[in-house]
Amino acid sequence: MSKIGYLGPKGTYSESVAQWYHSQASYDSTLISYVSLSRLLEAFESGDIKEAVVPVENSLEGPVSTTLDRLVDISSVQVIKEVDLPIHHVLMTKCPRSLQEITHVLSHSQPLGQCQGFIHEYLSHAQIFSTTSTAAAAKSVDEHQLDPNFSVIENPQTSFLSAIGSIRLARLYNLCVVQDAINDSSQNYTRFWIISKHATQPTGQDKTAIVFSTYKDTPGSLVTILEEFSQHAINLSKIISRPSKKSLGDYVFFIDCEGHQHDAVLADVLARVKSKALFYKTLGSFPNAEVLDA
Repeated sequence: MSKIGYLGPKGTYSESVAQWYHSQASYDSTLISYVSLSRLLEAFESGDIKEAVVPVENSLEGPVSTTLDRLVDISSVQVIKEVDLPIHHVLMTKCPRSLQEITHVLSHSQPLGQCQGFIHEYLSHAQIFSTTSTAAAAKSVDEHQLDPNFSVIENPQTSFLSAIGSIRLARLYNLCVVQDAINDSSQNYTRFWIISKHATQPTGQDKTAIVFSTYKDTPGSLVTILEEFSQHAINLSKIISRPSKKSLGDYVFFIDCEGHQHDAVLADVLARVKSKALFYKTLGSFPNAEVLDA
């Protein structure tokens, strides 16, 4: 039976995507949750799981750096599917509380960033804590206990914890929704990739993701590579730079372009890009993103 990993525990946005993908699978599979993205990607690299559901980008907060940085180093990784999930955050507590009574706000760093306007306006008096997932935050609120890695509650009798996450998470932990629709924009989507060890076949409606670095202190090296796509009329849908983590000023570039890596024209362009890059890696080809229901 094939194992599909995701960032858990139960109730995360990642689990919602994983459940959807699991329901679409044409083979026997089971879902395995991991407490952090790092552990999830380690399990994928070691072969403990065959596929993984990973967040890569949010429309408000931008790229998920942990995912992108690890994909640079993982060998034999292929992105096989892209999924866009609408994100609707709520603020939840153990029992009904007013915003003024709340003393702690817990969530993953991405939702905290996506709700920073609401937090600044209504919860500036509260302490903010980043957790490994939205589900971990809800669990802490349910148990009225902060993660010992972050802090302890000095006055538990006068402290009121809250979590930011999905309405589904509030129902799972039987928490009260204090405020709904708290993300800073209604156009809040998180893009997920499903990664595997095996490449996909062309569908005619595909994108290809690559990552590369250029030779340092070589003028125009990035432009020279980008011109390869322009000269062959290949559209770029995304370009992101990330520090290489080797030295200050060194970067790797993530690009999504139209077409499949096995298409003749794109294959030739990618070969040219590889010849001009200091480091190059094809992350995979996959059908255009599917948008899930909210």
